[in-house]
Amino acid sequence: MRPVKILSIVFCVLLGSLSQAATPPDLFKHLSNKREPIRLRAIAMLRADPTAIGANLDVLCRAISQHEAKPPADPSLVPSSTLHLIDLVGSVNQTQATDELVRLLESPRKGIVMAAADAIGRYSFHDGALPTLIEQVQRPEFKASYGFRVSVLRAVSKISSPAAVEVLTEQAQVLTGQLGFEINEYLDTLTVADFGGDEVKFEAWKQVRAGPRKPRLQLFDHDPYRRIKLAPAQFYGLDIHADRMLFIIDRSGSMAENYKGASRLSRVVAELSRTLEALPETSMFSIISYSDKAKVWQQQLVPATADHKRSAIGFLARMYSVGLTNTHEALTTALFMNEDVEAIYLLSDGAPTTGRIVAPAMILEDITFRNTFRNITINTIGITVTGRARAFMEQLAEQNGGQYKLVDTQR
Repeated sequence: MRPVKILSIVFCVLLGSLSQAATPPDLFKHLSNKREPIRLRAIAMLRADPTAIGANLDVLCRAISQHEAKPPADPSLVPSSTLHLIDLVGSVNQTQATDELVRLLESPRKGIVMAAADAIGRYSFHDGALPTLIEQVQRPEFKASYGFRVSVLRAVSKISSPAAVEVLTEQAQVLTGQLGFEINEYLDTLTVADFGGDEVKFEAWKQVRAGPRKPRLQLFDHDPYRRIKLAPAQFYGLDIHADRMLFIIDRSGSMAENYKGASRLSRVVAELSRTLEALPETSMFSIISYSDKAKVWQQQLVPATADHKRSAIGFLARMYSVGLTNTHEALTTALFMNEDVEAIYLLSDGAPTTGRIVAPAMILEDITFRNTFRNITINTIGITVTGRARAFMEQLAEQNGGQYKLVDTQR
């Protein structure tokens, strides 16, 4: 008998035992096992039998408490199994599930709070959690962490309530950048129907929204709110709404390919140079170039002053095409570089070919998981990419809230 068939039979037997014969103590033992693969297998079987999720809600809640009692070595992360458990709880439309999410919102661990907020947003029938969710705006983490702000406010936007609209309207007056853009985009979609058909309330709200803007939050040492951006800069036609961004540029050997007297890399350098020149001084940015290894222009984000733009353009001009494509290292470098990054613009002309992780599907899974705690918008620009390279870049953008742009440098 072939191994694949054996594994299929084993999975079916385990699934049957879970849905029919497994007792809550047995399930709890698997969900709270010290080994992550065992926990993930039990979660996968639960997802395959949705009726078992609500029936074992109490077990799921106890398992989450067990996970909380054993935090990971890296306190900034939350194990994948814990995230899945919180999501499973969120999928249950019961008061007990809402109560558990409210409890998790009060956790001292930022990642747990973000996971609970994400679950509330994904399953918006937990409107009973809204007051506690709104309270998170007052936490120090809300001011200190961009990812935390995104999780909380995105969740608030998913709950239809006057209180939710009020909070988002206040934040729209305070925040700019990528998150401010997203909030305003959402508020622009509201109609009188969102106010229960009450024309008076709707008109009053529009007056508040059109009124004078409040003073900006002083979130950073460099105040990005000294001036107003009249129109967004663009990179290959993608609007740049973020105040704090990273540009990741592929300089592998294939970027030397020449067409009509200009290489792919030289064309990219010219385009990014124009983008940098268009950035207002309110912006903060840095650049990462990569082939076999990632090379960072500035280890911290810097304001887009004339001097910094000149230095960055010089860095770009000195780049040359050589080596393989270590996409995973470039992305992980970007994710861990700065807590305040709002958006990444990844440009490449091919699939990953070297690095700790090379398989596109595994890179996608790893980066998307890590970005759960950052909420960075990842945009991708593919230079004449096709096949699996194009699919990878499309999925990377889609799963991380960004846009994908295909650029044909042979036109």
